[in-house]
Amino acid sequence: MPEFSRKPDIGSTSAMTLRAPGERLNGTRRPRAWIPRGRAVGFTILELLVSIAVLAMLVAAVSMIVGSASKVVKPSVQRMDSESQVRLVFDRMANDFAKMVKRNDADCLLYSGAGDDAMFFYSEAPGYYDDINTVRSTKSNLALIGYRINTANAAYPNTPVLERLGLGLTWDGNSAGGPGAPVFLAANASTGLPDPSTTLAGNWGGSAATPLGTLAGNYNDGRDPYATGGDPGAYHVLSNLVFRLEIQFLLTDGMLSVLPVTNPTTTKNNLAASAPPSAADNAKFGYSPGSRWYDSSASRGYICTSAPPFDPTRSPAELAATWNLIGVQDISAIVVTLAVLDSDTRKMIAGNLSGAAFVDASSGTPVAKAWTAALDNPATFASAGGIPLPAAAQVRVYQRIFYLANP
Repeated sequence: MPEFSRKPDIGSTSAMTLRAPGERLNGTRRPRAWIPRGRAVGFTILELLVSIAVLAMLVAAVSMIVGSASKVVKPSVQRMDSESQVRLVFDRMANDFAKMVKRNDADCLLYSGAGDDAMFFYSEAPGYYDDINTVRSTKSNLALIGYRINTANAAYPNTPVLERLGLGLTWDGNSAGGPGAPVFLAANASTGLPDPSTTLAGNWGGSAATPLGTLAGNYNDGRDPYATGGDPGAYHVLSNLVFRLEIQFLLTDGMLSVLPVTNPTTTKNNLAASAPPSAADNAKFGYSPGSRWYDSSASRGYICTSAPPFDPTRSPAELAATWNLIGVQDISAIVVTLAVLDSDTRKMIAGNLSGAAFVDASSGTPVAKAWTAALDNPATFASAGGIPLPAAAQVRVYQRIFYLANP
């Protein structure tokens, strides 16, 4: 349909003129876009190649970011894995020590020697009872508690694990799965020493078939008294990541020692003996009440409780000294040091993970300091421990001090 526009004309104010579609006012036609027939509009090959190159660069950048984030996150996950179990272990120990029987006439066995250490003591902490063979009315609130590193756990082959012993006792100190004897120490009149049947080593140890095991096995070779017949047992794995356990003692005189006895200057002491004391170690040889004795062959400390003044006219029986196991009397706190390796890193180790690369504790210096110094050189540590270098770099050391409220 024609379009009309006004155009001035001579002799009139306005005039109507006819203009065809696409025609400008000056009479020319507007150009139309040229579209080739038979061909669709799209991207060229060059444009596609540029797009693919940009996309590849973006994918590579995202991959690098994800890889970097994984490298940052993985060590954090491994550390959290280790710390979560160590926190559980230390909390469990804190509860056991808080309820520990700290009487001077109650024995405890705190073995600090070559290799992994072990701890056994009486506590009012939770323990396991054999309900089939234990009468409910005879159950006491006392249990034999212990900590050890076990390298022969069938559920964790070739892997040392930290185990806790929680053996519930009856009121007479008995257990359905082990021997029974009074919990408190009784003196032997003939030897001047505690009766072996009332000590932990004499009652619950002495062979690999008993809960504590033997001194030759660092008290780590004891047998679970409830391990047969599908029972869960008094021993259970507290942590499958802890592979080394070492203990030291903060003594009441302020010294850090591997011996659970002090060395008072007011009495004569023998802290380098290779045998237990006897009734003949009396005032004649300078010993007096309060004297300390440490038997390195059994890692047991003693304190003299009675030593009559020497008189040559008196018989040996009248001059006999009395020695008692010292227990925790000289201990202000127990320092526990653990070596831990997370579960992912353990998969790198084909053989038995061993803590041989760590030195044993010594008096005067926290063993955690020596272990940390060893880990500062992962190559040397890996060679000494027989483990891959990446695994050695992931070993972590944790230490905690448990203060004892002695009576």
